[in-house]
Amino acid sequence: MLGILAVERNKHFLAKVLAYSHTKDKNYRKILKDHMIKSNTMVWSKYYLESLLFDCKKDIKDLSIQTLLMYGSKSDHINTYLKFYQNNLPNSDIYVVQGESHQLPTRQPSYIYQMLAGFILNKT
Repeated sequence: MLGILAVERNKHFLAKVLAYSHTKDKNYRKILKDHMIKSNTMVWSKYYLESLLFDCKKDIKDLSIQTLLMYGSKSDHINTYLKFYQNNLPNSDIYVVQGESHQLPTRQPSYIYQMLAGFILNKT
């Protein structure tokens, strides 16, 4: 709900906070912030709302493909759902990156690339 309010009331502030939290690179922060400011406020709000309402638990049990899950150890999602994923996704590889939150691709791009490449090469 906080994200929805922030988008609707101060999109520039939210863009700055998100850009700062996703990377340490100042140039990339500016690119992210500028890109987010261009976004449609209604679409951004709807995305946050849909994210709050989304629940994949009933469908996840039907996945039979190899699945790669990557989470940061500081992410609330991994602490909440790790056992569920372990019990319901038998064909999955789950990696938890210590000391990171949910911004793995921007915080640890080289490490994420290595995990993806290894997963793809080992599964094909």
